[in-house]
Amino acid sequence: MANVDLKSGAEHDRQSRAILPAISVTIIALVCYLWNAFRTASETLRGNLQSDSDRLVLDALGTNSRVLGTQGAEGFTPYLSQYGGQLDLYKLLGFTAADPSPFLITNGVALAVVVGALTFQICKRGYGVRGGLAFGLVLALSPWMVMFSRSLYWVTWAWFLPLLLTFAFGDEASVNKKRLTLLCGALFAIFLFRFLAGYEYASTIVIASAVPLLYFGMKRRQSLLRKLGNVLAVGLTSVLAMALAFTLHAWRIGPTLSDGFHTIVLTAAKRTATSDPSRLAAQICSSMPASQKARCADGYVRSISAPLALVLATYSTFRYNVPWLAGPDIIYTPSLEPARRAVRAGNVSDAIQDIHKMGAAGWFQAAELGINVLIVWVLLLLVGLKLWRHKRTARLEVVLLVAAAAAPLSWYILVKPYSYAHLHLDFVLWALPFLPLVVGYLFARLRDLAGDDSLECGSSPKSVA
Repeated sequence: MANVDLKSGAEHDRQSRAILPAISVTIIALVCYLWNAFRTASETLRGNLQSDSDRLVLDALGTNSRVLGTQGAEGFTPYLSQYGGQLDLYKLLGFTAADPSPFLITNGVALAVVVGALTFQICKRGYGVRGGLAFGLVLALSPWMVMFSRSLYWVTWAWFLPLLLTFAFGDEASVNKKRLTLLCGALFAIFLFRFLAGYEYASTIVIASAVPLLYFGMKRRQSLLRKLGNVLAVGLTSVLAMALAFTLHAWRIGPTLSDGFHTIVLTAAKRTATSDPSRLAAQICSSMPASQKARCADGYVRSISAPLALVLATYSTFRYNVPWLAGPDIIYTPSLEPARRAVRAGNVSDAIQDIHKMGAAGWFQAAELGINVLIVWVLLLLVGLKLWRHKRTARLEVVLLVAAAAAPLSWYILVKPYSYAHLHLDFVLWALPFLPLVVGYLFARLRDLAGDDSLECGSSPKSVA
């Protein structure tokens, strides 16, 4: 009984200490997402970067269309790459194209609340106040999160809901089949909405949501089979949700179910790898005007043929995620030009020739890019090795970070052509949840990194004694 009381008291203490950081992060995220209060992102990009994708929603609402699309001089052009789940949601909420401000406010507030709730869970589940606050502030101040937060198209808060659910209920679900079933049921509903609102970043969202279950299983010393079973349950849930989303999507865009599936398969092919880029590009661009077909086909061939290593190197320059110092503006400045040239060139020798043409400035910028990549990954490797030798709890959290890194990397690898073509968007994936976890982890483990064994993450000196 005494042990039960002690555990209950410790749990209540952790929850109490997590409330203030969660509220603080929610408020900071709210003013950043709604008003960019600390100017962590460019005001110009914040207003313009999402305008094309948001127009798909607004024009569909304005024409009362069942699918997303754009209204032009020649009429309404449907966007058939997704079902349009966000469109149905906005119609249900009574929003109209005449005044988009309720859309923007709703999405910004929803994301701030989700980030605050995640901060609460991170504080409560072992990172403590210091680590949890660092985790939440990375998300609140991220220039990419600020830019995506209010988007009508992306509904960014839905990216983080599965992760929030598994952090909140995954510990208990990892040892209780009934709770795991309930958790998977809730995940199915969220996955289904997310996929109906677009398949972008699906692998990242699913892997991120499975990471807490892996961590809790390791923390409880579960068997490998049990841990894999819990992770696979999340994976199977996402597959079922994806299958239903595909079916509903195909049914909506028709005119027959078979025609709808054909359109979906073609869309998926142009975003992933293929053995015959030229044939696929010709098929994709067949409906383009004659004057644009060659340019369209060339763009798709380049995206499909781009070297994976150079795409990954480009996305590994983490300084482009730093607010103020190097926000999203950097994507459009010459400092990223070597990376862009390398990726666009299609092979290393052509990339070197392009950089050589830039002269000394080109080589300096290319060296800067390489150094940025190496410094971050080498630093993380050294920190991970130090903590791996330190204590068992630290080893569990190193595994958590490695698994979290797999979430964004999965999209960059599996959907390389899309990543190649969207340098101005896909840096945001490091926030789901790798970068916040890394920064939160480092702040939570400051004493361990300094060689002090006296304080476990999320505990107090008194409790250790």
